[in-house]
Amino acid sequence: MAESGKDGRGSRRPLLVAMKGHPGCGKTTVSRAIAKALHCPVVDKDDIRDCSMDLECPCVMSCTCESKTFNFTSHKLNTLSYVVMWRVTETQLELGLDVVVDCPLERPGLFDKAVALSEKFGATLVIVECYSGDNQIWKERLESRAELGMSDTQIVFTTRPSLGRDEHDFYHLESNDTPRSRVLTMDSSDLPQLAARKLGAETETRKTVLDVGFGGPTAPPSKRWHKPARWSDIEKILEKYAGCFKYDTGSTKKIMVDTTAVPSQEAVDAVLRWLEALDSTTELVTYYP
Repeated sequence: MAESGKDGRGSRRPLLVAMKGHPGCGKTTVSRAIAKALHCPVVDKDDIRDCSMDLECPCVMSCTCESKTFNFTSHKLNTLSYVVMWRVTETQLELGLDVVVDCPLERPGLFDKAVALSEKFGATLVIVECYSGDNQIWKERLESRAELGMSDTQIVFTTRPSLGRDEHDFYHLESNDTPRSRVLTMDSSDLPQLAARKLGAETETRKTVLDVGFGGPTAPPSKRWHKPARWSDIEKILEKYAGCFKYDTGSTKKIMVDTTAVPSQEAVDAVLRWLEALDSTTELVTYYP
């Protein structure tokens, strides 16, 4: 692996690998493979966000009240996830370790934070951007991932507008003797505890876990807000971005990998070769394939 340069004392500078790309484009697969090869930590923003899901609603895991008060908004929790991600990254760099940061890096402000940390600790910053050149393959992978996230012991049903949220509101019910996963549509009058009784979940023979809102720790990946399950979700995300992810990364070296053009392992191998030759690479942007 390239030494990433030396500081004034002759010590090796740490490497900060910042992943970039839209949901479902293979960032997680590539980031973990890089971290494994470098024997360094990977800091995944979604890992942190998963752990905050039970703060989405104070009634999670024990839903008995007729009305819900959301003390923490998704926006605040999402912001907190990024704050924690960068703080953990900072600690690794302070220790002189290489670190892989896995997040969409969709806005210039996130890139600026990576630049600031690399400058603070004398680290070499590089960007690995995963993208999909074939939207049909991207769509199929996204929906396949969502299906795999559904276990045999989960019933997920959607409703609106009883929680005062939007079309992504849902209740997640898990019990130990449910049939194959299925999606049930409930009417808007079905508050969580009423829906649970309607499904016969509240019996002595069933273990019931009820999550309210966008999802809790037990919710399948396909029903977590940060894991889009449908192509329409991606279209909404891209519309919201309004092209903000197409920003200039200046003198930071970047490799752009079309993960729909090659198998995952081939993409990973290409990134690792690029990192190995980083010191001798003169191009600011490298494309693969």
